[in-house]
Amino acid sequence: MTVVASNAVPLPSLVHHGRRHVPALNAIPRNEDPASHVAYVWDEVLGALAAPGAAVSVVAVGGSCELVTAFLDDAANWAVWGARLSSILLLGHVYPDDGLTNPAFKDFFAKRARAYLVSDQPLDTPLAPPTGNDYEGIPSLGCPCYSSSEPHHIELIPVRALAPAMAYVEAAATTPGFENPPIVVAERRRPDQVPEHEVAWDDVPEHEKPSVSLAPRLSMWEQDEQGETTGEVPSDW
Repeated sequence: MTVVASNAVPLPSLVHHGRRHVPALNAIPRNEDPASHVAYVWDEVLGALAAPGAAVSVVAVGGSCELVTAFLDDAANWAVWGARLSSILLLGHVYPDDGLTNPAFKDFFAKRARAYLVSDQPLDTPLAPPTGNDYEGIPSLGCPCYSSSEPHHIELIPVRALAPAMAYVEAAATTPGFENPPIVVAERRRPDQVPEHEVAWDDVPEHEKPSVSLAPRLSMWEQDEQGETTGEVPSDW
């Protein structure tokens, strides 16, 4: 039972402190924490089940994105797996590449990885190149970023972006010498931004501005006199 799951076990009373985590009883060797689990999957599961020449396409969701990139950024791990990687797909990636130190992995990451982010933009809309997009608030994530069309929950990105995400993995696996195509990001119009076909009011020549005038407002006594003359009741009454 994991530490998180143990918190859901019913207790004898409300005053009990909870279940004590005993590593010898509750921890699985080499899977004691998420980082150890990721390393175990690579070293033991993939190492044992995948054929020696098989290419590997990586798909990570949420917090796993950081764990996978950290594992592959390690020089020793990259020496084992780098030549076998086909592509990396990160769903819900939010971790800047500041901590990446392996030049070979960073180069691969920029050329053969893609991230789908939480966004209200239409599906597959380019959001940022590997260097990020300050206007969208996206830091340098190290790989091209696209919209998943899921505005709130990272867990729903695999559902929303399934088709284009899997198409990317397939293209990377079947295209010789595949590299990410150039990404062109269209800036959103800011609320205070004037479209190119419009001219700010202050820049319009005076002779082109429409004439705006106001009729003089009559006093109450003048309105009374006008009513007596025309027989009409003033509109303000």
